[in-house]
Amino acid sequence: MSNLKAIRERRMKTPEATRGYSDARIAMDFVELIYTARVAANMTQEELGERSGMTQPAIARIEGGGTTPMVGTVARLAQALGAHVTLQWVNNDSDQQLIVA
Repeated sequence: MSNLKAIRERRMKTPEATRGYSDARIAMDFVELIYTARVAANMTQEELGERSGMTQPAIARIEGGGTTPMVGTVARLAQALGAHVTLQWVNNDSDQQLIVA
């Protein structure tokens, strides 16, 4: 095994790398959700932008994974696509939950 490959394997086992890949997976899942919903609605990026108060380039950046939108933007996109957003916060150490719909 090359030195570079060994270093990469060690780094990928760190909590930071695990967290980074988890964050990236969540972001990509969101991108796929927005894209799929837009295409299913037969809507162009420009139309989604108009309905959500955004520009076509902003929609393209989101769908391309170039930016991660804030919660308010997610809610506007969902509304423009005929959906709504529900956030669920579950405390891993207790039974406490907060659901915002």
